[in-house]
Amino acid sequence: MTDGLVRAAAHLTERWRAHPDERPALRAPLARLAGRFRAEADACRERGDLRVAVAQRRRELALRRRLDDPHETTGTLLALVDDYRGLGARRQVLDCADEVLAIARVHRDEPAIVEAHRRLHALLAEFGRPEAVRHDP
Repeated sequence: MTDGLVRAAAHLTERWRAHPDERPALRAPLARLAGRFRAEADACRERGDLRVAVAQRRRELALRRRLDDPHETTGTLLALVDDYRGLGARRQVLDCADEVLAIARVHRDEPAIVEAHRRLHALLAEFGRPEAVRHDP
């Protein structure tokens, strides 16, 4: 089933690039597909299979980015933070947390910026690097 979903996602994203006038018609199918990847990632996480959860969530993230939905993209990145943390993948944890901050900044969402800074600071402190937090707006 997963291979079929991956092929479908690749097909839809290729069509999207080829026919920009069809973007609105493809939003709903891509969003549904992203939701299926999320559900599968959540199920894998529940079973303790974090590597597969990460793979599915990265597929979801690619679709969320293509859909340009900052709220859903941020949610996916935060789930990846948890998954990567469970795997002990510190660099990926920090990369995802940093991207959450970048999205908040692009959208000038002050509460989200403050929360992203707080989260990033907590992660860096957890990893023994509290001095590495940037305090620039």
